[in-house]
Amino acid sequence: MIRRLSVVGALALLCTAGSACVVRGQVRTSAYVETPELVYVEPGVYVVADYSDPVFYNDGYYWLYRDGYWSRSYTYSGGWVRVRTVPYYVRRIHRPYAYVRYRPHASARVYRAPSRRGERLRRIDRSERRQYRDAPRDHRSRRDVYRDRREDHRDRREDYRDRREDRRERREDRRDRRDDRRDRRR
Repeated sequence: MIRRLSVVGALALLCTAGSACVVRGQVRTSAYVETPELVYVEPGVYVVADYSDPVFYNDGYYWLYRDGYWSRSYTYSGGWVRVRTVPYYVRRIHRPYAYVRYRPHASARVYRAPSRRGERLRRIDRSERRQYRDAPRDHRSRRDVYRDRREDHRDRREDYRDRREDRRERREDRRDRRDDRRDRRR
């Protein structure tokens, strides 16, 4: 009878002799990760449905709005890079934080995101959609999200004021030291 052994089990059998055992090799795995559902927002712009951050999809990239900046990635779940140039249709989204945990209504156009670059969006009919009604909601309401955003903005303004005050003090210190050197020379 032939039994299948796991990779770890096979290595353990090979290395039981008590001598040094060095194993080299490659392990390849493949996993299917379900792509998110995208809801049509504006021409060319889709939002990831029921996601904890305001993530949008446009022309093969996912766009995340956080702390007043836009970031771009090939996947919706990570790898974000802050960018300066944002496509017009993404940049013009009014109140991106309104799309946190966005749930489509019954007549919304919902699409399946492409699993590879170059693929097209695929429209999902109602029978294929996830049931958002029974899904757990985020504990934060929109009011809480906006409050947190205002607090972050207030903190950034205070940090900016503090840095500006520090620069002013350093400038004055340099000016005082320069005046002291000038007075000593005289």
